[in-house]
Order: sequence, then C-alpha cells, then structure tokens
Amino acid sequence: MKNIMLIDDEKELCGLLAEVLTLENYNVRIANTLRQAVSILAEEVELPDMVFLDLNLPDGDGISIVPEIKKISKKITICIASAHGVEKGKQEAKQMGVSYFIDKPFSIEDILKIIREATSN
Repeated sequence: MKNIMLIDDEKELCGLLAEVLTLENYNVRIANTLRQAVSILAEEVELPDMVFLDLNLPDGDGISIVPEIKKISKKITICIASAHGVEKGKQEAKQMGVSYFIDKPFSIEDILKIIREATSN
C-alpha cells in the first residue's frame, strides 16, 4: 500500500496528515469536497490503495461517494473518519464496502495503525 487519498474539508488536518504520511513514504492526494474527490479519482493514473473519508463535507455526505469508489476498484480500502461518531450507519457502511472506522480527533499513530492493519490483511 503506497497511495493514500484524504477526503476531508479540514485543510490543516489534511496538510498535517499528508506531511507525516509522505515522511512515511506514502503518496498522498487530498480532496476537500466530494466534487474534488470525484475529479481526482476520475483522472487518477494510480488509484489510491486506501481512502480516509470524512462524513460531513461541504457539498454532501461523504458516505455517498463509497459506491463510486468501489465501482472504480473493489480493492480500495476505505476508512471513515468522523467527528460525529461513526456508530450510526456503521452496518450499512460495512455493507457498502467500508473496512475501517475512526473517530476524530485521532492521532497520527491511530492512522498508521489502521494502514499497517490494512496492509497486513
């Protein structure tokens, strides 16, 4: 796993996370809206291996992009990261293909642990 996509409207968080993940030798792409995410995924030569997805984005509910991501490639691992609790709708999200859930605020170590776990499967 080397390509990570962050879909989150918190630009500072994305920047910080991208910095750390880049130091860990990951390639990181950032989208701050659903529209940006769709555009990046459509043009992407190298698809992300993993997507960290916020549920509350300025142009809609993050969960709405999950089917589109899975249509592009079923191999993309999706982790929902949300400040609003991820228990609600967790079962439905799993049925859609979401593999991991993490509550905000999270630590960099939490993110790296998920990535390590995903790569060991």
